[in-house]
Amino acid sequence: MEKTKVKIAFLSTYPPRECGIATFTKSLVKIFEGLYVKNQVKILAISDSKKQYSPRVIFDIDQFDPKSYVEAARAINKSSIEVVVIQHEYGIFGGEDGKYILKFMENVNKPVIVNFHTALRDHSEHRKKLTQRIIDLSSAIVLMTNNSKKIMQETFHIEPSKIKIVPHGVPNVRFDEKKSSKEMLGFKDRKVLMTFGLINRGKGIENAIEAMAEIVKKHPEALYLIVGATHPTILKREGESYRRELEKLVEKYDLKSNIQFVNRYLDYDELVEYLKAADIYLAPQLNFKQAVSGTLSYAIGCGCAVVSSPTSHATGVLAQGRGVVVMPESENISREVIKLLDSPKVMEVMAFKAYKYARDMVWPSAGLAHLKVIESYMFDRGRKPWVNRVPNFDEKPKIKYLQSLTDEFGIVQHAKYDVPDIRFGYSLDDEARALLVCRHYLDIYDDEDGEIKKLLNTYLNFLESAIDKNGIIHNFLDKNKKHLDEIASPHSRARGFWVLASLTNSKKIDAKTFSKAKKLLDAYEKSIENSGVKQAAFNLMGYCELKNKKKAQKVADYIVEEFEKNGKDADWHWFEDKLTWGNAIVPYALIKAYRLTGDDKTLKVAQKSISFLEKKYHEDSVPSPVGQDGWYFKGKKRARFDQQPIEAADMVLMYNELFSFRGEKKYRDKAIAWMSWYFGNNIKQAVVYENVSGAVYDGITKNGINENRGAESIVTYLLAYISFKTRV
Repeated sequence: MEKTKVKIAFLSTYPPRECGIATFTKSLVKIFEGLYVKNQVKILAISDSKKQYSPRVIFDIDQFDPKSYVEAARAINKSSIEVVVIQHEYGIFGGEDGKYILKFMENVNKPVIVNFHTALRDHSEHRKKLTQRIIDLSSAIVLMTNNSKKIMQETFHIEPSKIKIVPHGVPNVRFDEKKSSKEMLGFKDRKVLMTFGLINRGKGIENAIEAMAEIVKKHPEALYLIVGATHPTILKREGESYRRELEKLVEKYDLKSNIQFVNRYLDYDELVEYLKAADIYLAPQLNFKQAVSGTLSYAIGCGCAVVSSPTSHATGVLAQGRGVVVMPESENISREVIKLLDSPKVMEVMAFKAYKYARDMVWPSAGLAHLKVIESYMFDRGRKPWVNRVPNFDEKPKIKYLQSLTDEFGIVQHAKYDVPDIRFGYSLDDEARALLVCRHYLDIYDDEDGEIKKLLNTYLNFLESAIDKNGIIHNFLDKNKKHLDEIASPHSRARGFWVLASLTNSKKIDAKTFSKAKKLLDAYEKSIENSGVKQAAFNLMGYCELKNKKKAQKVADYIVEEFEKNGKDADWHWFEDKLTWGNAIVPYALIKAYRLTGDDKTLKVAQKSISFLEKKYHEDSVPSPVGQDGWYFKGKKRARFDQQPIEAADMVLMYNELFSFRGEKKYRDKAIAWMSWYFGNNIKQAVVYENVSGAVYDGITKNGINENRGAESIVTYLLAYISFKTRV
């Protein structure tokens, strides 16, 4: 068979880490490279401590460091890897329920296939949402049994075509090798029973030991092998206490000649030799919800008769005479084992039925089935990873990061990574936008714990603190509430005016808050001026909130005049001779003005300027706002970087306003396309929104993400998010 040249990376635990998933992945890699794949299969290894890996491990992911998952995703994005396969088990990833795996999935731009080793019906709310998110972000999911498929389909929303069934691989061994394996291991003339895997209390081994006390009375040649190291998590939590309890049971029943502990993690070849020597495999698990068991699969693949608890997996695999399923009490286990040992022929027939059933599961077959799934998704060139990253706007936006940046005085302007950097103090611009977020949040969502009202009052108080004793409004204040500038810029004062005008329209604020907002509104209105189109746009939106047609039209006329002066050239339809920050706010304000005044000229200029922005703000149909490293001056080269979140947010606000006004789906689609800038629909395919914490990175540079996550980035994102539910 000719080998394929597909470039695959598995994200998994990997030897020397002692873990069933690691063994599974190593077996799959061995089959791939031995039979099917020409290129070396690469590994992104999940590590719980420092490990010495083979060269195939191209990235060592620190299980407990969320940044490590992001770095791994970025490394894959830059690599020649064509598809990533995640071996998923909740316990091998960091964070609550293994949530850190989302950090990888939300940042990687290659097709991702998720192989679920566990399928559960019962979940906490957090784990259920997490699992659904993993499903949504995957190109396909691989499940190992039809029962797992049934469980997952009944528990989660999954497109049927996304589900692929590939059985757990099992060793490819002969059925007639028990005698030679027993002799090699020193078990000649013994009837060998076995349990293997990482030892923990859920395995029910104590019941099997108690059963042995009865079994040896009739079959003194019986030998029970308990094979495996203690589970690392159990070892950290309670040491070897469970194993010591088991050893005491062996002493209590005087079973030292009949029970042997193999207290280590066996490599694949040695494990297979032990299983080939076993006559009966005991699986007395105490948790019956196990949908897949690698140990059970290996046991039937190696020709063992099986006595198992009634787990979801066992009841299917061991049906039709392929094994024995009983409740895991010791008397049940001893009864069924004695029956089998009393009737060697019956035991052999049962074991062979299970062995035949498992022949379709041998590693060469399972490996080829896995490869078929991989190859069917690696050429999905039209894949747009950001599509499944865009949030459901019917759900509340996450505000915990907004809260984390906010202290008793206001929202801290800058952050070093995700830690508020108080050295740079506070900004009126950020406080005003944060206030606007809270104003609309209260109108749309519940605030049962009162946290949003508390934030709203914090930001409102800041707008009051920004006014000094002489009535001058300032933009920048330090942690001691000292004013750091002579006077706030015109656009900062204008933004404050707009936000306060909006707040006075809220029906969710109490009389005291309204009175304070109204008083501040009067002070801010007195300070505004139309000395530039940006501040004029904020002034215009303020008058629109106040429903003051006369003043709104006057400001709109000023903006239109600026357009007529600067936008005459055939290739330059804009209000200034440059595109800098927050450009979309100007046509956004004009649309609002037209809805209030009905002035056709205002609308026409808004439409022309929007068309201009659409041409200048895309590269090959991908949203690409002007960069702040040089901006875009008429007749000059347009800067591509650094791209700021505020630009994407303002485009979203503009298109959602058009959608609210016109009701045409194309405008909603454009708003979503610009919202997706945060989720990878940008020229760097970088994910700017951090889903787990709800933070937003400070922009896209030519080298990738700006890792800092300051106030402007999160408040503008939240305003864009909220605009899908209401007019902002």
